[in-house]
Amino acid sequence: LPSGGLVSSVEDLSSFVKFVFAKGRTGNQQLLRPDTLAEMFRPQNDRVPLDINLRMGLGWMLESSEIKGGGVVASHCGSLLNFHSVIKILPEHKLGVVVAANSAGAQGAVNKIAAETLKLLLEAKTGIVQPDKPEPVAPVLVTAEAINTGYFDTVVGLIKVGSQFGNLNAELIGHSFRLAPQSDGWFGVKYNLLGLFPVSFSPLDDIRLAMTRIAGRDVLVGSMG
Repeated sequence: LPSGGLVSSVEDLSSFVKFVFAKGRTGNQQLLRPDTLAEMFRPQNDRVPLDINLRMGLGWMLESSEIKGGGVVASHCGSLLNFHSVIKILPEHKLGVVVAANSAGAQGAVNKIAAETLKLLLEAKTGIVQPDKPEPVAPVLVTAEAINTGYFDTVVGLIKVGSQFGNLNAELIGHSFRLAPQSDGWFGVKYNLLGLFPVSFSPLDDIRLAMTRIAGRDVLVGSMG
């Protein structure tokens, strides 16, 4: 059973990465045709506008801006309650990293370690150095003044967005949040203490929201990390 039932090791996953870089060949055996394996890295969801910038291959998440000069970054994560793992590879440069941890709180760490290690590997192999500050990813946004208030359906329930005293607020399952505009067009999220006073709350620090229009609909876009 995949999706939570496939148990492996760093060594096995590294062998799989080598197999991918060898275009489906292991030893003297060609287990997959190169064109079949290449299909794993072709975006399969180009016609799904609500996926925004998320591109999916066959089993791989595909990102083109995470590592400058590295080409497409293909990755896949695996998580159970007390275990977290990730594979990140640069197919164009045949570089890959596998990180696994037996800690319930390690999900963010394994991703960060894998990404930073891959950047160092790319620099060591090619001399390509990453910029000090990554360029922010900017969706097609509308201005704060043009944001339509109302209800938005999400995986955690209905979010009501409204304005009060010139500020944008969001209400979710009985809690109130201030949407604080940022210079890049996104909105930070602050918790409204007593429903009135915006305060920083660490679980919300990595969450940003933006508004865009897709297929004639107003859509709230959420970004974490």
